[in-house]
Amino acid sequence: MKLCIADIISATGGKLISGNLNMPVKNISTDTRKIAAGSFFIALRGDKFDGNDYIVEASKRGAVGCLTEKDITSEEFERIEPFEFAVIKVGDTLQALARIAAAYRRMFEGRVVAVTGSVGKTSIKDMTASVLSEKFSVHKTQGNFNNEIGMPMTILGLSEEHMALVVEMGMRSAGEIDYLAGIAKPDVGIISNIGVSHIEYLGSRENIFNAKMELAPHIKQGGFLVLNGDDEFLNKVEKYDKLTVMKYGINNKETDVYGDNIIISDDGENISFELHIKNIPCEIYNVKLGVPGKHNVYNALCAVCAGLIFQMKISDIIDGIGKYRAPDMRQDIRTSEKGYKIINDAYNASPDSMRAAIDMLDGMKCGGKKIAVLGNMSELGEGGAGYHREIGEYFSNSNIDMLITVGDLAKNIAEAAGDKEKVSFDTAANALEFIKNNIENHDIILIKASRIMKLDELASSL
Repeated sequence: MKLCIADIISATGGKLISGNLNMPVKNISTDTRKIAAGSFFIALRGDKFDGNDYIVEASKRGAVGCLTEKDITSEEFERIEPFEFAVIKVGDTLQALARIAAAYRRMFEGRVVAVTGSVGKTSIKDMTASVLSEKFSVHKTQGNFNNEIGMPMTILGLSEEHMALVVEMGMRSAGEIDYLAGIAKPDVGIISNIGVSHIEYLGSRENIFNAKMELAPHIKQGGFLVLNGDDEFLNKVEKYDKLTVMKYGINNKETDVYGDNIIISDDGENISFELHIKNIPCEIYNVKLGVPGKHNVYNALCAVCAGLIFQMKISDIIDGIGKYRAPDMRQDIRTSEKGYKIINDAYNASPDSMRAAIDMLDGMKCGGKKIAVLGNMSELGEGGAGYHREIGEYFSNSNIDMLITVGDLAKNIAEAAGDKEKVSFDTAANALEFIKNNIENHDIILIKASRIMKLDELASSL
């Protein structure tokens, strides 16, 4: 899979202002700080920067060319190095990036798995990649690099040795999944669930369902649509055009793949379950996860579906699931020098993931107190306070000893938490001081909030 300047012009319909059509392109970059010799620079405009202002710098760092929306001045041309630096002018560099990625995707002979959903997409993406890596060379979305810039850049990171690609697709409004899926053209589409994340922009769960289902029309004919059979919206999808619909679940044992007899380890940090596969009715497989939480059983079942679609051995699928570990700030369990445990789950939060985190802490065993530090959940619209109160009511039925909330909306969690020992703070700094004065050896502390609350800094301080 090799590109040259002519390929970029063909994909974008851009106008060559200067440069050599046959100049090879080693990689694509949108960040001048990451440019190496042979890179091609795409000058994107952002709220706080304009990449079109960094074209000269890109050339001096070794780029062989650039895409730009503006006219290059004669003074800038004089400063550009080397002499054969290619300048291609387009009307919209973001659209051009999508077109280059779509063209590059068409060159890829391996299979593409696309993952979306309200909760769990990053874990499913990583767990699926872990499973497929037992048999194939896999490229995947890094972190949650899942938007209109990140996903195309992930595709452009494919190299000739890769046999499979697992991409994550995020969204905040209708039309975004349609846009991303139109670039990726997946062979397998996965939708994890329909929650209330981003309901501020979409208005209802039904609208969220419709937005997530924008993935399906772009799955290649004869491909697979993998759905959570325990989700009230997704379970209603029985068939879709010329795709095979495959479902997984825990409560719905009529699904193609389901988990049963879920067991949490004594320390709560591992979980195991029995795997049942509809097409292999006489066999029960034991699966052990190296991460906590019942919700990760769903993620594992989803990865099982992907492995089966790729015709992998069950033993390899189970091995891949067992090797998965949570990334930083996602149920990342650390033991401090003072002996207490910290569960850093501060990357993001929604009502569904909050409940899952509460369940995870509730199911863990410890010699001290269980403490939940819960912050604001963002992008919930006018009903935000109500969703936080629902979490408080849910928390009140747990066996967690203490609740600490951070932020204005999170106060609603405390107010609805019944007779639980609780305290609320406006800032993470104030909460940190209280925690330091009240924490003891053998305690377990869960830290969970939307990323904007920066509770990961609190976790690091502890």
